[in-house]
Amino acid sequence: MRNSNGYIFLETMVAFVICLIIVGTILPIVHEIKNDRANLKNRSVALHHLYEKLASYLDSDEGVSTEITDEYRFNWKNADGSAKLMGCIEYKNVEGSYEAICDSVE
Repeated sequence: MRNSNGYIFLETMVAFVICLIIVGTILPIVHEIKNDRANLKNRSVALHHLYEKLASYLDSDEGVSTEITDEYRFNWKNADGSAKLMGCIEYKNVEGSYEAICDSVE
């Protein structure tokens, strides 16, 4: 141990590099998990809005309105000329692209 000049520094540098590799591997995974969580929240809120609109259509005899809000866009159309009404909601996800969810009622 008398002639260990530079050995402790080298060992410290190796440990530091190993820590950087671990952090560099974990950070993108944490970022992806946060994005997935935000996308899931946006999707569940959009589904909730869509089902509220469809339920209000079923409860009343009023027509449906096409609403455009800052976050959500509703589209309504009759499916294949039948009595089915198809409602779609579009929303922007975390990545900035639009996703659509559709459901139909009779």
